[in-house]
Amino acid sequence: MAVVLLFVEPQSGRPRAIHVDRSLRVGRAVGPHGIRLDDPSVAPTHADIELREGGDVEVRLVDPEGALFVNGVLRATAALRPGDVLHVGNVAIRVAAAGPAVGVTPVSRPEESVGIPAPEGRRFRISPTVILVAVAAVAVAFIGWPLVTLLRHQLSQPDQRAAEIERVRLEIARLQAAQKADRKKQEAGPTPSPAPAASPTPFPTFYFAPTEVPGAAGSAGTTEAPPTPTPTAAPGQALDRALASVVVVTGRTRSGANLVGSGFFVESGYVVTNAHVVEGGDDLAVRLPDGPRLKVTPVKLSRELDLAVLRVAGGDPPAGLPFGDSTALKVGQQVYAVGSPMGEELSSSVTSGIVSGPRRVIEGRSFVQHDAPINPGNSGGPLLDAEGKLVGVITFKVNNAQGLGFAIPVEDVVSFLRESGNL
Repeated sequence: MAVVLLFVEPQSGRPRAIHVDRSLRVGRAVGPHGIRLDDPSVAPTHADIELREGGDVEVRLVDPEGALFVNGVLRATAALRPGDVLHVGNVAIRVAAAGPAVGVTPVSRPEESVGIPAPEGRRFRISPTVILVAVAAVAVAFIGWPLVTLLRHQLSQPDQRAAEIERVRLEIARLQAAQKADRKKQEAGPTPSPAPAASPTPFPTFYFAPTEVPGAAGSAGTTEAPPTPTPTAAPGQALDRALASVVVVTGRTRSGANLVGSGFFVESGYVVTNAHVVEGGDDLAVRLPDGPRLKVTPVKLSRELDLAVLRVAGGDPPAGLPFGDSTALKVGQQVYAVGSPMGEELSSSVTSGIVSGPRRVIEGRSFVQHDAPINPGNSGGPLLDAEGKLVGVITFKVNNAQGLGFAIPVEDVVSFLRESGNL
């Protein structure tokens, strides 16, 4: 026995009869050999009608989110008999039994012959256009607001930077005035020493002139006077000599933004800075204090140590910084950070602080922790002791915190220079 499906074609409105010999699919994109429907609630492949052995007919819902009604009842799969009516979307399909009558033409519309109204409990399907509009609205809500906030922040940055630069300039002017007054006192000659205080200040302040330490008394029976010790330079004088060796490192990033960092000359005539300052940078150069801008080429770079050596092209390089000993640093000892915070216009800026921890181990590496104020642009600059000797290289600070700066110990710098053949 053959099975014939009777329905009205939605596109043309004409009745049709389809002979099912094996299987038949119903949907919006089933090709010419199926029942193609144009209702938006119908899936591309909505249902499958299959003729089984023995003449049994079975209908099965293919789309898990679709709706299929058999004789007005919502079903996922069902066995069909002659006279049953399927509702898929807005189309009613009646099952008719016939002989080998291929091309049977119904005499009336399936809806009229059956007399069953279309079910009203069809599952609701959201239009793709509505989904796109909803997604766009959510994207604007979650992405647009952060972009507006970021734009406001970027617009306010110039004013914040100008205020920060002005604050730093005032601080530099104050320190320079203090240095000038200190030098005038030194030129005026020694003043009578006051009586020793009960608890003297343990560490020198910025540009503090040290007191002279008298020589030890001779041993009993010795008439020869002890040798007079060589006076050491005041911190201000030592830092003045060190400033001549500190440079501004400039260049451009791959995105075209300006690159600004700090560095310093070593005895071999090369410049040392941080690896993260120059890595990937183009058109690299260094500018001497009140001097010309000289082209440089990276010689050796270590991401692990965050150190880089630069070869200077031409010019008359100044003397290199003398090396100190970071292993001799004590907690509370005065140190000075030199560099170009906030940009080139503040080159050779000096900030002071104390050693917070001479040997801080972070991820297996040792650092000198200090509280000297540092800012973007200080990276690669030297950390000096009161004698103007290098005890570390500024490398990073902890964001959203105050007084947590870290420097690479000078011993790591010396080892790095010897490995690169520049010392």
